[in-house]
Amino acid sequence: MLDSYQRKINYARFSITDLCNLRCLYCMPEEGVTKQNCGDILRIEDFITIARVLVAMGVDKIRLTGGEPLVRKGLLALVEELGSWPELKDLSLTTNGLLLPRLGEDLKKAGLKRVNISLDTLDPEKYKYITRFGDLAKVLDGIDTALSLFAKVKLNTVLIKGFNDNEIESFVDLTRRLPVDVRFIELMPFKGQSQFAFGTYLSGDEVLRRCPELKPLEADDPSAPASLYAYEGALGRVGIIRPMSCKFCEHCNRIRISADGRLLTCLHACEEVNLRPYLQDQEALRQIITEAVAKKPQEHHLMEGQLQERDMGKIGG
Repeated sequence: MLDSYQRKINYARFSITDLCNLRCLYCMPEEGVTKQNCGDILRIEDFITIARVLVAMGVDKIRLTGGEPLVRKGLLALVEELGSWPELKDLSLTTNGLLLPRLGEDLKKAGLKRVNISLDTLDPEKYKYITRFGDLAKVLDGIDTALSLFAKVKLNTVLIKGFNDNEIESFVDLTRRLPVDVRFIELMPFKGQSQFAFGTYLSGDEVLRRCPELKPLEADDPSAPASLYAYEGALGRVGIIRPMSCKFCEHCNRIRISADGRLLTCLHACEEVNLRPYLQDQEALRQIITEAVAKKPQEHHLMEGQLQERDMGKIGG
């Protein structure tokens, strides 16, 4: 599946719920999202239908996100179904890690191949602040669980000026003793949380300034957004994702499906396509996806102030 710029689109991210058991400041409003009626959210069967069409169109990589995907009823059934498809080379999940000690083993047995865990601070009080009430100890238990089950574990750390920039070295040091990829992600503004983002942006280059001994590595995949680095002899790696300071749009290979059935061909584009009317007709579904992918924008325009209307938690970034 190619877009109009000849980019091969083979990666889909499914936000299977917009609900979450945390309220991260840059992701969700304090009161959380307004709970929608069951009929407004895609059923697990609907996600399977969309996935089947996408895989037939060339998608071979699916990531499950939220909100927090581990709170979604039916998650294990979805993973078991997708995990049984030989055409799907990679099935992964992004989580805050809180529920991994309880669900991790079942997810692995169902066919999940790897996990990304969101973690923006190693300080318990700061973690409680940024998530509004989270318990860091539970996330650390989740990381231990993931390391015991999955061959690939990544930690996603959003760089926030004045909040966790003094912890960069501590996060990088985790890679010396743990087989994890610690990925620093530049903070991206969304309209709903733009006040938080204002003045807290920090370039990914700050990681290299603070940790000059990091050596660049060859990328695993040209379409992957992270530039990779490592300390000599370290068990893990450091990734830097620079959506603001260094656009990687020219290699973008992904699309997103929101929990309410909207197709987004760019995380930051305001155009969405409602797939719900086409769920009973796979050929019509294929056609509407083809048309949407053909209109995938060449790049985002965050620096020009074009902000996504939805909160990050509703999109499943």
